[in-house]
Amino acid sequence: MRRETILRAADKIIRKYGIAGASMDKIAEEAELSKGALYLYFPNKETLLVELQKERQEKLIKAFDEIIHKEGEFEQLLGEIIDTTMSYFSENISFFRLAFHGLPGKLAEILTELKEVASNFNRTMTELGTQFFKRFYDERKFWLPPRDMYLVLRGLMWSYLSEKTINADISIETKTIIRIFLKGVER
Repeated sequence: MRRETILRAADKIIRKYGIAGASMDKIAEEAELSKGALYLYFPNKETLLVELQKERQEKLIKAFDEIIHKEGEFEQLLGEIIDTTMSYFSENISFFRLAFHGLPGKLAEILTELKEVASNFNRTMTELGTQFFKRFYDERKFWLPPRDMYLVLRGLMWSYLSEKTINADISIETKTIIRIFLKGVER
C-alpha cells in the first residue's frame, strides 16, 4: 500500500513540477513519509520513474485489451483505441519529452532502462493492435495486413503526438485521424 502511495505522490509531483523538478524530498512530503522510508521502497528517483512508467503502460495495455475484445462497430472501437492512446500519451507528456530530448546528469542514465520498457510496451501494443485488425479484416476491404495497419495507425498518432510535445497548442480530432487512416488502408 505504501508503494502505491509513493507512486501516486510521484505522479502528482511530476505533473506539477515536471521530471526535472520532481525531487525525492517533494515526493516524500507528498506521500507523507520520511525520506528514509521512501528510500526503503525506491533507492533513487530514477528507479521510481521507471516503475511509474511501467505502471502507466500496464494501465494502457489493460484498457487497450478491453477495447479490442469488446463488441462494437469497427469505427467506434477504432475511435476508442485512438482516444485512449492519445489520452495516455498526453497525460504522460513529461516522459515523452524526456525520451525525445533527454536530460543532463543522472536522469540521462534512466533512458536506457526506459527504452527497454518502451520496447516491451511497443511489442505488446503491436500484438494487441494486430489482434484488433484481424478481427475486422475479412469484413472490411483492407489492402494491408493487420500488423501493418496497426503500425500505420500508430505512425499517425505518433506523428501528431511528437508534434504536440513541441507545440502543445495543436489539436486534431479523432474522426480526422480515422478518416486519414481509412483513406490509406481501405481498397
